[in-house]
Amino acid sequence: MIPPPPPPPPKQVEKEDAFRKKLLEKFGNFEGSTTDEIEKKLKKSEDIDETCFSEADGTGVLENQPLDTSNCTQCERCQKWIKNESYQHHLICHSTRILDWLYLGAAINSENEVELDKRTNVTYILNAAAECQNYYPQKYQYLKLHLMDTIGETILNHFDEAYEFLEKCRKEGKCALVHCQLGKSRSATIVIMYLMKHLGMNLREAFKYTKEKRYIVNPNIGFIRQMIQFDEQLYGKRSITAHEINPLCSVEFD
Repeated sequence: MIPPPPPPPPKQVEKEDAFRKKLLEKFGNFEGSTTDEIEKKLKKSEDIDETCFSEADGTGVLENQPLDTSNCTQCERCQKWIKNESYQHHLICHSTRILDWLYLGAAINSENEVELDKRTNVTYILNAAAECQNYYPQKYQYLKLHLMDTIGETILNHFDEAYEFLEKCRKEGKCALVHCQLGKSRSATIVIMYLMKHLGMNLREAFKYTKEKRYIVNPNIGFIRQMIQFDEQLYGKRSITAHEINPLCSVEFD
């Protein structure tokens, strides 16, 4: 007599992940085929310390000054005391000041009114991500670019519009935030190309400058190729090759 098959193992209950849940809620307004894109963005977002999301509500990572600040640094932006080992992660919770009036950041910065109004005085917001919404359309001036962080995306075709928007902000003496989901690929590419055209930097100079300000900057290979093309258009030659940019991006190029 053949013994009956063993019972199936008990189904494991997935632990609720508030960080994941909040990200998925953010993608709720994205129209189109979202499954692969959401999972990809979610994985990238998890590379950043999830405590950053407490800053999305303007509350900061540490609510009170710790009794012992010997192993802490006070954040110049939000005045919170942050443990030294977490300080670099914390800085990425905030938008990064690229120029006196120009900030590069993530979606969490675009919904943080405390950050926008009190800490950076932003009134112009360039949203470079298809999946990110404009949170306060009645309050700030927006430019929405429906860009995906994919190799085939033609970000160069949208640059003239982005440049004019940022120039309008600068000439009015206002402050602008350029953001995508994480502030590392789409929005970083826009900012780098803006520095090239506005300040006369070549790609090597603009990329290095932006990377030093915001260490997670890492445009995808398609955007890198378009920035090299833009470098040639502006100056008639390449200032850097994809192979030379490779160590700065911390990714492998074909």
